[in-house]
Amino acid sequence: AHIGTPGNERADELAKIAAANTNTSPHYTKIPLSYVKRKIREESVRKWQDRYLTSETGQITKIFFPDVGMAYALMDYPEYPICSAGMMLKKEPRGPLDHIINAFVEFLAITKADQIVAQNTCQQILQAWEMDNTGLLKVRLEAAEASLYDNNTQKNILGIESGDHMKAYSATYGLVDRIEEESRMSGSPPPQKFKVPQDDPVVVIARCTRIMLNEKIQERAKTIAGNNDELLELWDVPIFTWVNGVPGCGKTTWIVNNFDPVSDVVTTTTTEAAKDLRERLTPKVGKDAKIKVRTMASILANGLSEPTRSKCKRLIVDEALMNHFGAIIMATKLVGADVTLLIGDKNQLPYIDRNNLFQIRYNRPNTVARVNKELLCTHRNPMDVAYALSEVYEGIYSSKSRAKSQELRNYTGSRIPKDTDNTLYLTHTQGEKETLKAEGYGSGKDSRVNTIHEAQGATFEEVIIVRTTSKKIELHDSVSHAVVAVSRHTSSCTYYSDDKSDAIAYFISKAMSATTAEIREHNIKMAIKNGDETVLSANLTQKHM
Repeated sequence: AHIGTPGNERADELAKIAAANTNTSPHYTKIPLSYVKRKIREESVRKWQDRYLTSETGQITKIFFPDVGMAYALMDYPEYPICSAGMMLKKEPRGPLDHIINAFVEFLAITKADQIVAQNTCQQILQAWEMDNTGLLKVRLEAAEASLYDNNTQKNILGIESGDHMKAYSATYGLVDRIEEESRMSGSPPPQKFKVPQDDPVVVIARCTRIMLNEKIQERAKTIAGNNDELLELWDVPIFTWVNGVPGCGKTTWIVNNFDPVSDVVTTTTTEAAKDLRERLTPKVGKDAKIKVRTMASILANGLSEPTRSKCKRLIVDEALMNHFGAIIMATKLVGADVTLLIGDKNQLPYIDRNNLFQIRYNRPNTVARVNKELLCTHRNPMDVAYALSEVYEGIYSSKSRAKSQELRNYTGSRIPKDTDNTLYLTHTQGEKETLKAEGYGSGKDSRVNTIHEAQGATFEEVIIVRTTSKKIELHDSVSHAVVAVSRHTSSCTYYSDDKSDAIAYFISKAMSATTAEIREHNIKMAIKNGDETVLSANLTQKHM
């Protein structure tokens, strides 16, 4: 009945009668069921919130969603599902714009999560030290390649970590910056000093604090995305072009030959690559080479200054696939480019999330970019490398005159040379690398020991690959790792392993089983297929000698 509504006087009368006849105690103690349910729900949520915040798991998710109710609600969010890092991704990208937004968001999630992992790693080291747990402290220091460092004496208390570090970790102040004046001194590297008071000098320096640009990258991202990502939907999708090249094809030479001094900017993965490219571009652009060639980390952290930014039309990304695609998108927006030229090798090692924090879905450009040009001639490797890798790279061939260069030997019982010059020693894992270095490998002039992943892009006269254990791990069957390993040399490559069934052994065995004539014949056919008259002429001359 609609009490009080004109025309419903009968309802009013019945309501008054019911109220007068209600036999209710003046001390009414009944509580509405809805109130009870609400209180139970509130108490339950409070308990779950306490458990959520005190749990040792889900540390990354809690950074993004400190409220358990929000984290739970977003699990079924219809438009933007929650990824493992707690970031918001388009559920099903409807087009290129959605894909590049997702790549950008995923990259920032990794950037933020990496910083949290670094902080937690250093914090756990300090906790072990404060508990005076020597055994646990030693394990954590070794795992993190870290040291306890006295900022007053500028010496290690415990651990062997050395080198330059952008930051250190303090129990009181968290991540602290290095005092810049110390790092700018000329000559030999000075002792490191960090921004902590003298009465609280103990900090942790570790592998993860050597380069720490995470906060700067996150702040720089706001300049193109907005404080609340409100600018993302307004982005224009760049035009993507992709030059795919086999190992040693001369990708750097191609960049130099096709570089526009006015409208191009190049980004590289490493400082060594940037230095090399600047030297080669200096005759073309002069002192502007330092501005025009930047590392990816530098662009992401610092952007691009005017007037270079307003003139930039194209961003050239060297070794593009070693970067997360979201980083490439961010760099493109920061430099103001309309075109993104990807230079890389789709069969070599891709971007790897070293902390393996959550499933990566948008690290590659394949969805929005296609290969426009293939560079199939290797100017680094002998012919047998091209022959061995022909099932990975269709049409690959070599401009080198040497036909045979690879060998497979047992690890057990072999006397592996340790001090040869210009030799790259390769291992699958960091543990094997440290073992070889401790035993004196790589002591020759211009020689070094690297993991296969670290060696991508390197060129050495001799390469020695060492697998110290026959126990197989996933890396041993990685085709991408094998491709990098067998394609670093100009003269010879020897693989020492007791297991002849892994990916590296497969490629080397294929090369060893072929005759010199078969290898030369394959090279001639591929040179003909690619219309390379220079290589064809040289091969035919050798064939008839």
